[in-house]
Amino acid sequence: MYKKNDIFSILIFVPVVFSYMAISAEDVFATVGGPTYLERLSYSPSENAIYYLINNQGGRGCPAEIAKINLTTKEQILILPCDKIEETYYTNEGFNSLEYERFVQNTFQPLISLPIISLPKNGISITVDYVGEHRFDEYNVSSDFRALVSQGNEKKGTIDFLGCYKDQPNVFRGYMIPNTDKIAMVVSRIGDCFEGGYTDDDMYIVENIISKDTTPIAYHNNFSGPQVREGYLVVSTQNVDTILDSLSGKTQKTDFILVAAISTLIIGVGFGAGYAVGHKTKALSL
Repeated sequence: MYKKNDIFSILIFVPVVFSYMAISAEDVFATVGGPTYLERLSYSPSENAIYYLINNQGGRGCPAEIAKINLTTKEQILILPCDKIEETYYTNEGFNSLEYERFVQNTFQPLISLPIISLPKNGISITVDYVGEHRFDEYNVSSDFRALVSQGNEKKGTIDFLGCYKDQPNVFRGYMIPNTDKIAMVVSRIGDCFEGGYTDDDMYIVENIISKDTTPIAYHNNFSGPQVREGYLVVSTQNVDTILDSLSGKTQKTDFILVAAISTLIIGVGFGAGYAVGHKTKALSL
């Protein structure tokens, strides 16, 4: 049982947290989680590079960034990062969406939009193994995965990526790159464990692919959420029992759980208040 002094301390702690969150509203605004999607994959033959949009729907609220990957060096760079967007297209009058959209359109207009092709019809198969726990620090833990990409009975490459739950499904979609033996493979999965998990997209280049069926099954100029279509591969993790799940600790005492629950509730409400204040403050300052 908790003593009166403990309850009094918690009640005192509540307004302190609220005050701190209000003061730190701008920081809270930048740390709210959200899904990240890749959109509008397009090919530049002259640069031998793929351009794409990174639509991060996290708390910063930044419009889609423009990025590209060089198919020779595999170097990925941000052409229009969030900081540059805020610096260039936000004024005292607000967000200049017209100029931003014009820049995006001018960037992608000369490029070749990549078609999504059927992975099964091209004889491409994928297996995913849970490699082990990925610990960022004492409190943030995710999972390491390795995907083996094959065509027929021949191994074509491996893809290492982060996920959240070790037995989670992962969606693979392939984009044909014209006049090459490469495909762009996008992995959609629960990649961010924050707040219960958010969808993340990441792109990888797989080489030495023999194109058997190049019929486009879709073009994704924009992507609003996880989808499963004909031609995609949905692969659940194999060998999930080979490594102990260190996240399943169940030895906490009841008192600790109660305190943690109270703290989580307080922090959650505080974050919500901080987000609201930060959003209002940012809107008024523009």
